[in-house]
Amino acid sequence: LSGGGEGLATALLRPEPVRQPSLAEVAARVAPDRFAGASALVIGGSRGLGEAAAKLFAAGGAEVTLTYRDGAAEAEGLLAEIAAAGGRARALCLDVARPDNAFQGVTAAPFTHVIYCAAPRIRKGGATFDAELRARYAEVFVAGLERLLQAVEPHFAPAVTLVVPSTVYVEKPDAGFAEYAAAKAEGEAAAQRAAARLTAAGRRVTL
Repeated sequence: LSGGGEGLATALLRPEPVRQPSLAEVAARVAPDRFAGASALVIGGSRGLGEAAAKLFAAGGAEVTLTYRDGAAEAEGLLAEIAAAGGRARALCLDVARPDNAFQGVTAAPFTHVIYCAAPRIRKGGATFDAELRARYAEVFVAGLERLLQAVEPHFAPAVTLVVPSTVYVEKPDAGFAEYAAAKAEGEAAAQRAAARLTAAGRRVTL
């Protein structure tokens, strides 16, 4: 600092996304017809766990529709990787806060699998529970899930599998992640309610 003073600056560094296995690596672990005849919708499928799920279903012979909010370049790269291996995939830009019109004109077969991997940026909380932080997480893990399922329900097959990943923090809380764990637990309950509603409407649902 000018004048010979001293100071302390604290900064947060966002790490690079975890590299997922390549499609070739995934294909070595799944039979090419494991998901033959399936049509998988992967929400948040351009990065992270959603990327891995999209590769798994594509390698197993499913038709894949993946969505992204910000990861357009990653989605295009993944589509190219799947196409090069002879797979079938498409990408849609979708924000789970506003999914109503995202599926208009979609020509995929009725979805037999829906994998919900949408996630906000996760950060460690403080010493006391932060209700506002929990609400931000719940907007994606709960409200976003409910809106998404309502929007895509007309495109479901008669039998559908819903995959809504949880977190170990629900069963084994970790200091600083109580808000995340609470929102994830609410998301589990929302998925169960959705499965019950779909079942009552005459669909066969696996959760």
